[in-house]
Amino acid sequence: MRKINDVHIYILFVLLLIFGLFQLSIFRLYGFSLYPDEFGYWSSAANIVGYDWSTLASLGSYYSFGYSLLLTPILYIFKGGLAAYRAAIGVNYLLVALSFVLLSKLSLRIFGGKSDRIKNLLICAVASLYPPLILYSQMTMAESLVTFLFVLLCYIFAEYLYKPDVIKLVLLVIVALYLYSVHNRTIGVIIALFLAYVFFGIANKKSRKLTFIMICLAVGAVLIFIILRHRTIGSVFAGASADDLDINGYRGQVYKIKHILSKDGIGDFAIEVLGKLYYLVISTYGMVVFCLISVYNGLRDMLKGKPGSGRSAIFKLFVVLSTVAEILISSIFLHLSDRADVLFYGRYDEFVAPVLIVMGMYEAYRLLKRGRIDRFIIISISTALVLMAPAFLFIRYLKDKEFPSARGFFISGIFYLNGFNEYEPSLMVWRAILTGVVLILVVFVSIWISVRIKGGMFLLGLMVVSQILLGYKLSDQWTYRINSYVYTNKVLLDEFKDHPDKTLYYLDIDDNYYVDYIQFEMPKREFKVVTEADLDTIDLKDAYLIVNWSYPGLDDIKNRYEDYIESDMMFAFYEE
Repeated sequence: MRKINDVHIYILFVLLLIFGLFQLSIFRLYGFSLYPDEFGYWSSAANIVGYDWSTLASLGSYYSFGYSLLLTPILYIFKGGLAAYRAAIGVNYLLVALSFVLLSKLSLRIFGGKSDRIKNLLICAVASLYPPLILYSQMTMAESLVTFLFVLLCYIFAEYLYKPDVIKLVLLVIVALYLYSVHNRTIGVIIALFLAYVFFGIANKKSRKLTFIMICLAVGAVLIFIILRHRTIGSVFAGASADDLDINGYRGQVYKIKHILSKDGIGDFAIEVLGKLYYLVISTYGMVVFCLISVYNGLRDMLKGKPGSGRSAIFKLFVVLSTVAEILISSIFLHLSDRADVLFYGRYDEFVAPVLIVMGMYEAYRLLKRGRIDRFIIISISTALVLMAPAFLFIRYLKDKEFPSARGFFISGIFYLNGFNEYEPSLMVWRAILTGVVLILVVFVSIWISVRIKGGMFLLGLMVVSQILLGYKLSDQWTYRINSYVYTNKVLLDEFKDHPDKTLYYLDIDDNYYVDYIQFEMPKREFKVVTEADLDTIDLKDAYLIVNWSYPGLDDIKNRYEDYIESDMMFAFYEE
C-alpha cells in the first residue's frame, strides 16, 4: 500500500479548496445569469429528454449541442429547475478539479515538473483557479467544459507525441471533435492540432502510418457532427430567423471577412486582434510573453538537434498556434459588433489560459534556475511597461466607435476595478492597465523570491489564495448580484404553478429573455410568443402576459391592465 506523502496532501488541499468554492457559491445561485446563452444549451438537452422549448429557444441564436449532451442526464434526473441548475454547477467544479489533475500530469511530461512535485502542483493550482474560470464555473455556460477539454486534448497530444499509437490517436480525434461540437469557435484549436500533427509527422517517420487513420476518423467525425447539428437546428431552433442562426455560424461571418479585407476594415481588425492579445497578456499575468520565449527556445533546440527537445517543442508550438488561431477567430466573429468589450473579448480564447500560465511559469523558473536573473528582470519590467504603449490607441478606438456599453462578463480578466456594467472608455483602459501592471509585477516578484529564498514556495500558495479572492470578487460583482434578482422571479413562478391551465403569453421585444427562467422551472409548460402588434388581440381573462421590465412601453401596459404581479426582472399582467 502506497504511503501518503506531501504530494498527496497538496493535491488533497487544492481539491478541498475547489470543493470549498463550490460550497461557498452554490447556495447563492438560483438560475441563469446570461440570457439567452445558458437557456440555449439547456434547450437542446430538453429536446433530447422530451421537452419542447423551441418556441422560446428560437428567439435566440443557435447554440451548439456538445455541452447539451452533458446537461441531458442532469435534466433527465432532476426534471429541470433549481436542483438541475445547481447539479450542473457541481459538474463545472468537478471539471475544474479534473483540469488541475490533468495539468499536473501534463507538466510532469512536458515541463519537467518531476524535479519539484510541490512546485508543480502549486503552479497547476494557480492555473486551474484562473479567476474568470471561477466566474464561468458558476454559470451553465460551456466555458468550464471547453477549458477541461482543451487541457485533456493537450494531455492526450503530449502522450501521443512521446509514444504514438492508434488508441491515443482515436482519443485525440474524439476529444477534438467533441470540443468543436461544444463550441464551434474552437475551430482554431482543430487547425492548430492538424498543423502540429503534420509537423510531427514530417519529423517522425513512425507516425506517418497513422496519418491515414487520423484522416479517416476526422472525416467520419465531421459527417456525424454535420448530421447532429442539422438535427439540433431543425428540432430546437427551427423557428429562428436565418440572421439569428448565422450569428454563431460561419456563413454569417462572410460579410465581416469582406469588411476586414477592405481599406476601412483592416485597421480596425488589427486593433481588435491586438486588444485580445493584450487581454491574454494581462489575464495570464504576463505568462504569454514567457510562453513565446519557451516556444522559441524549444524550436531552436529542436533545429539544433538537442536530444529530447523535439516533442516538447511541437507541443508548445501547438499551444501557441491554438492561442493565435483563437484570437483571430474571435476577432472575426466579433468584428462590427456594437459593444466595447469586443475589443478585448476573452470568452472565446481564454480557455487556453490555464495551459499558458503553466507553460509561462515553467519558462520563468527555467530562466531563474539557469541564473539569467538579468533577463528575467528585463522581461518583467518590459512586459509591464509595454502594456501602457497601446493605451491611447485603444481609447481613441473606443471613442471613435462610440460604443454605448461594455459587458464585463466577457472581459472579466481585466475588469476587476470596474463596477457592475460600468463603462467609460478612458477609465476602462487605464484601470485594465493598472490591473495588469500590478498583477504582473506581483507575480514576477513572487516567482523570483520563491527561487531566491528557502521555503519561498509559500508565495505560490498565496498566489492560489489570491486567485480565489479575485474569482470571488468577480462572482460577487456578476453572478451573485444577478442571482439576487433572479430569486425574485419565484413570486411569478409560484403564481403560474398555482394556475396550470392559464395560457402564458410572452411579449418579444428582442431583449434579454428572462422568461427562459420560467420555462426552465416549468419544463412541460407551453408559451405563446406575441409582438406589440398582437397586444390588442389577446385576451387575458384566462391568461398571463409576461413582459420584461426593460420594455419601453411598460407604463402603457400598466395603464391597460391594472392587475399584475412583478419581480425584479419581469411583470405578469392578467385580468380578473
